[in-house]
Amino acid sequence: MNYMLKNYQKGFEADQARIGIEVAKKWLWPYAYDEEDLVKIHAQPDFDPDTRIYCFLDGKMVGCMYALIKPMGEDGITSAYLDLPRMLPDHEPAAHMLVEKMISILQKKGVSRLFGHVTSMAPGDIELARAMGFEIKDWGFKIYYSYEMEQGYLDLPAEKAKEIDPARDLESCAEIATHWYGRDKCWCMVLLREWHEHGIITHQGVWDDGILAASCMAASNVLRPSTAAIYYIYTP
Repeated sequence: MNYMLKNYQKGFEADQARIGIEVAKKWLWPYAYDEEDLVKIHAQPDFDPDTRIYCFLDGKMVGCMYALIKPMGEDGITSAYLDLPRMLPDHEPAAHMLVEKMISILQKKGVSRLFGHVTSMAPGDIELARAMGFEIKDWGFKIYYSYEMEQGYLDLPAEKAKEIDPARDLESCAEIATHWYGRDKCWCMVLLREWHEHGIITHQGVWDDGILAASCMAASNVLRPSTAAIYYIYTP
């Protein structure tokens, strides 16, 4: 097929979000940027349009990918994080074209080391990475259990676990979350606020002498509300 590759242009966000969401919906736990997220990312002062590649067929966007160049490390090597292409069904073979183009662009920018992540939720990514000459250096593990469940209430003594009050307790939750996510409190606060704004199932906390000691949240998936997850934030 006569595919055409283009770098980022203003206004690509809607189609990029559409592709990311459509591809992710096949995953056990779907996740993807929406159009608003992408507009914010592309408005950042350090955004490099050369590191976004889009694949078109007959004028319609059918795939996309991005990379993120990292500052030069102490070893003098410039590296880049590579996010493998998201392709609409029947257009997966064009993914090789995007990866080859991206590698060429990054080499011209002085990048000499590439790394990224693959997931068993998208087995095509693992196959593509190996076909492009990448090696799997580390296998991390994130376990997903799938159950048929109904929403209900836990019969817990009131003094043991109580519902988090986001107006009062979210800052304490963010402080606890820093231990789990390895990110600063501000980043955790933004994430927790987004979850609460979208709508959670429950956010429980346990207090010790009036101080929040542990918390646990259950929330539905944004792209597939019938799927939910329990987030064990941190338990000291």
